[in-house]
Amino acid sequence: GGGGGQPGPPVPVHEVIYFTWKGYQGLERRGVLPRRTSSQFLTSVVLRGLLVKQQMVPDSWPEVLVSEHSPRLQRFCQHITHLLTSALRPFIDVAAEATILPPILLPLLVIIELFHQYGWPTQASEPEQQAALAAAMAAMP
Repeated sequence: GGGGGQPGPPVPVHEVIYFTWKGYQGLERRGVLPRRTSSQFLTSVVLRGLLVKQQMVPDSWPEVLVSEHSPRLQRFCQHITHLLTSALRPFIDVAAEATILPPILLPLLVIIELFHQYGWPTQASEPEQQAALAAAMAAMP
C-alpha cells in the first residue's frame, strides 16, 4: 500500500519478496520496464526518501519478520531473490562501493520506485495470497 494508517500484522520476509516479484511481473505485462539507473541514485534518492518517510511517519510500513527457519522457505527466498536480481540487474549501473550491499537491495529499490510511479499493486485477499504463495512454492524448480 501507499497511504498511512495502521500497519497490518507483521509479514514474513518470503511473502514480501514474493509479492514484490509478482507486482513487478504485473508491471512487465503492462509493458512497463525500469529506466536504466545507477546504484548511486537508488541509494541517495530512493532509499534516502524511504528512510526520511519512515522517520516522518513511523508506522507507514508493516513490520517484516524473518521467515521461519525451514530449508524449503529458504530455498524459495533464494529462488525468488535470484529471479528478481537477474531480471533487474541489467537496468542498474552498480558503482564499486555498492557491491557490498545485499544483492536484493538495489533491485527492490528499482521496483519500489516503479510502484511509486505507476501505482502499487492491488492486494489480493489473504486466502488468495496464501493460495498464490503455495502454488509458487509448489512450482519452484
